[in-house]
Amino acid sequence: MAAPDHLRPSTLPEALEALKRPGARALAGGQALLPLLLDGSEQARSLVEIGHLAELRGLDRDEEAFFVGAGTRPVDVADTPVVWTLLPAFAEMAGAMGDPQFRNRATLGGALAENHPSSCWLAAALALEARIQTDRREFLAEEWTLGAFETPLEPGEALVGLRLRIPRRAGWARIRAGSGSGSPFPLASVFAVETREGAARLGVAGGRDGAFRWRAGEAALEESGFAPDSLAGLAPRSDGMSADERADAAHRALLAGRAAALAVARALEIRSAPGL
Repeated sequence: MAAPDHLRPSTLPEALEALKRPGARALAGGQALLPLLLDGSEQARSLVEIGHLAELRGLDRDEEAFFVGAGTRPVDVADTPVVWTLLPAFAEMAGAMGDPQFRNRATLGGALAENHPSSCWLAAALALEARIQTDRREFLAEEWTLGAFETPLEPGEALVGLRLRIPRRAGWARIRAGSGSGSPFPLASVFAVETREGAARLGVAGGRDGAFRWRAGEAALEESGFAPDSLAGLAPRSDGMSADERADAAHRALLAGRAAALAVARALEIRSAPGL
């Protein structure tokens, strides 16, 4: 197959027009898409580069939420002081993702478009009451996962960003495989939130169909006043967890329960956002 055309629009409207071409694919950091193109799993007639567009990069905030542009990289989140002030768990997660190349090249939009079951981004989005915005529509985070590697994103539709509600407190924890596992993804990753209203939300990465909210864990936390010990002996259902050569579904569920307790404990260590 011939190499795809490479287009580098200078504005978002130009990029959206280019994405209307048959076989056009958006290219941001390339960490998810390029390996699939190289091994033939995916095809493209045109690659429309969008990661450099100013309209898709950076972070903004209002009284209740952060807006994170789709072209924002993990290093951008981790290097933004206001995120450490108001949502330190999110900055901590971004600064610990993958390796230096991944943190400097991968983008939020690329991760959401790929919807890898073990991606931490969507787990955080679920916990933080996120709204995912495209150039056409807006989705609740719960509406985004249609299955592993499946989303409602249509051909030619571009992710614009993510609106994350600032919680009372939040924590993140992961459990990684050994250094020889060959995978950059943790075995289990959980983002834990206590909302301003006192509700508990747990976003779990590693589900069979993608990241998900662990409702039973949330109920236990709310009944206990957000105590990590309330999750002792609890775990998500194993039939909802993914399995691979590193861990079967039952083991991954057990690790997810442990990661949830660690994330809640971390949330209690981090000071609450000012004024909440």
